Amino acid sequence: MFSSAIETMAKKRIDEIGKNNVKTGIFHLFSKNPLFGYGLPNNCSLIADKNGSLYSGKIVIKNAKYYMLTFHNYDKNGNFLGFISDPIPIQIP
Repeated sequence: MFSSAIETMAKKRIDEIGKNNVKTGIFHLFSKNPLFGYGLPNNCSLIADKNGSLYSGKIVIKNAKYYMLTFHNYDKNGNFLGFISDPIPIQIP
């Protein structure tokens, strides 16, 4: 799991997924081996959007369900918020 902003993405990655699909937020990678073999699928976002409204986070498990605690970064107008979210249900493929 990692966070990335639109401004920090490599041109090659933007070209791979298409400029309209580029988002800021929290992403994930999977591998059968923890030492190698990580791929970067086109849809690897857990929580992401064009505004960067949520950034960075931690996955917690409660009652066999996955939740994300994340940082509220910006509102839809670009104003900084700076607070931690309530648990947000997520699905991990």
